[in-house]
Amino acid sequence: MRSTMTFVALSIALCGGDASAQGSRESAAQDDLHRREDERAVARQQVRVAREQDRLDALRETLDLTTAPVATPLPDTGNSLVTGDTPQQSSSTTPAPTPAQTKAALRQAEGFADIERNLAARKAAQDFGEFGLGAGLSLTIDLGSKDRIADAQIVNGIVRVIDQNNAVARLLLETHYFFKPQRSGPFGLEEKMWGLGPFVAIQPGDERIVEAIGLGLMIGFRREETRTDSFNIGIGFMIDPNTRVLGDGFVANAAPPPGETEVRYRETAQKGLMLLTSFSF
Repeated sequence: MRSTMTFVALSIALCGGDASAQGSRESAAQDDLHRREDERAVARQQVRVAREQDRLDALRETLDLTTAPVATPLPDTGNSLVTGDTPQQSSSTTPAPTPAQTKAALRQAEGFADIERNLAARKAAQDFGEFGLGAGLSLTIDLGSKDRIADAQIVNGIVRVIDQNNAVARLLLETHYFFKPQRSGPFGLEEKMWGLGPFVAIQPGDERIVEAIGLGLMIGFRREETRTDSFNIGIGFMIDPNTRVLGDGFVANAAPPPGETEVRYRETAQKGLMLLTSFSF
């Protein structure tokens, strides 16, 4: 009976693993299909841009809009005083474009500019997301059991904290990976104008290469359709591996341990809640 139950449990686990793997493969195939559709759309747009450029160049050559009409030089008719004939002046000039031709050329140029903008918007939407880098400002609210102590003194036999900071503001460098949901976003943002994903942030130090490290979830908002840079807001946890706290036996607003005349400190790892805003580049 026990062996039968073990066999059934293993069968269920294997089926669950197969279903999970199949779901992952289907998701990857769907993402690959969306990427290929975007690439084909960009290629078709590039062909249309090339054709439109050829039409515009041909129209400019026909109308010669960049060249002003030039008068044809007078022919050499000899000495008019001897012959008594009056030289005939030629009024032949390059014909100026008509208003209708000028309007058509302007419409053609505007259409070409619209196509170029649409192409840039499609390419930016395709390149947005995946891995990106950013720099920003964060605020960490301490969640540890010990206060962060910058300075403390023993005054009249009592430990007095002079400077503590349980809310730390700092500059951070971050890297993120944005997924692009196929739907409109918050604040009425259109599809492909926002992304959502995880991030990792570090605070570089002077004495140490990394002073603190954090991770969390971030949402990014693109500022323009034709650009990939974005304004990002994230929330997560920050780990400070070298946080300064009071040493063992020392308690704020209490007497120091017997025989101690100066405040001792120690460093410990401390965690905190982090709020982050950054600009990607």
